[in-house]
Amino acid sequence: MVQRTKSTRLMINGISALMKQITIIICGLILPGIMIRAYGSSVNGAVSSVTQFIGLGALLQGGLSAAARVSFYKPLSETNKEELRAVYFAVKRDFIKFAALYVLYICILSAILPFIMDSSLDFTEIASLTLILGISTVAEYLFGISNELILFADQYDFLNNIVYSACLFTGTLISIVLIKQGYSIICVKFIYALLLCIRPLVLCWFVKKIYGFSKKGQINNYYIKQKGAALARSIAFYVHTNTDVILISLFLNTAWASVYAVHRYVAMSVSNIVSSVLGNIEAVFGKNSSNPDKKYLTENVLFFDWFSKLLSSVLFGTCLVLINHFVELYTAGVTDIEYSQPLFAYMLCVSEMIFCYGIIYSNIIMAFGHIKQTRWISVGEACINICLSIILLNKIGIIGIVTGTVIAMIFQTIMNMLYVRKYICFIPASYIAKLYIIHILGIILTSYFGQMILSKVDNFFLFILYGILVLACTMIFFMFINMIFFRRYIEVILSYFCPAYFGAKDR
Repeated sequence: MVQRTKSTRLMINGISALMKQITIIICGLILPGIMIRAYGSSVNGAVSSVTQFIGLGALLQGGLSAAARVSFYKPLSETNKEELRAVYFAVKRDFIKFAALYVLYICILSAILPFIMDSSLDFTEIASLTLILGISTVAEYLFGISNELILFADQYDFLNNIVYSACLFTGTLISIVLIKQGYSIICVKFIYALLLCIRPLVLCWFVKKIYGFSKKGQINNYYIKQKGAALARSIAFYVHTNTDVILISLFLNTAWASVYAVHRYVAMSVSNIVSSVLGNIEAVFGKNSSNPDKKYLTENVLFFDWFSKLLSSVLFGTCLVLINHFVELYTAGVTDIEYSQPLFAYMLCVSEMIFCYGIIYSNIIMAFGHIKQTRWISVGEACINICLSIILLNKIGIIGIVTGTVIAMIFQTIMNMLYVRKYICFIPASYIAKLYIIHILGIILTSYFGQMILSKVDNFFLFILYGILVLACTMIFFMFINMIFFRRYIEVILSYFCPAYFGAKDR
């Protein structure tokens, strides 16, 4: 039976992460829709494209974030406060240096993008938009990242989630008011960026209160040895999340980037919910990685592997049924480009579902610090994604982009699973086969029958009602089939809600 350790903190982090993602989804649904109608698809696509180019600069840190997060686990596991302080200040120092480099990158980008982007915005507007969108990112590297990483590693991620949600909600509300008042996109994004700068300052205050680190003492630079290997993982993740829209902007135009952004927003929202709930599992394994109990490790890996498939299948099964109805409603009245792209929508959902199926393996690898050993997997994934996307983009357009991503995600998930099974924790082949077959068949059945019974949806109120119904039916279906094949794990979940009937199961 899976042991009950750190479950309270894990649950709090999971709930707060879920609330954060719901806030992101709601704000992200409302604001771009208002922007499209106020400024047009080209401007919305330009904002999306500039944001992705700015994100590309994160690769300049060379895997610093991933290496730093992993390095916090050892002193936390050993409750060595002095070593924890040494790592924290080394990370903070390097991120301040990186912020200076990032400012230079943003300035260069603002000079280049106006020449290569096909948009209705003029030279000055694109350059200004680039500088403005870079403000909050620079503030993040100066004051926020080191604090966010240590809070995550020590399972205080709920603090970051609450502050992020508050800043995002406030920024979205003010942006809507400014758009309705007729302010330009430049003014709206400038105010929004300033509000997002509040979060890193608040996180800095939290870390001072919780840890009270003294600035005197040694600085531990050991974690830097992992940076090179972590860079490969960072590149692969960036390619997965950002490269597609950049390729569309370069080879097609920003109107198609807007089409991609609307569809991607739906699929990524579901993916981010799964990632946020499962992301804290890395910290649970990481804080016990220095001397793990083999039985504890095996039971928890099997349980969380199953839970990741259940959660991903329920949410993406619902998403596959609803995504095209949502896009049609969301872009109703927009005529400058055709937003309804059903095949593209389905494939985008599948690529994110495969990514979410493999999150647990990636989290375990990170928790145990096996970054160098799995570098080749990250490099292979990135190469497959970029090469196939470019080749297929020229042949079948936007469908080619997502085809490359699907194949890359399959490669990454299989390779990470095989690595975990061989070098960290043995997972029986029969268990893996049963787990994947049941959930993949379940996805096919729920999406097929869901499409058959779902009638035309012509307003958001009806869409929400249908969405709740589809989610409920999908959840009941997967709970039923998992009660047959994974009854013990279902009882663990239900014990939290009905402890009197199911008993207090160890987890």
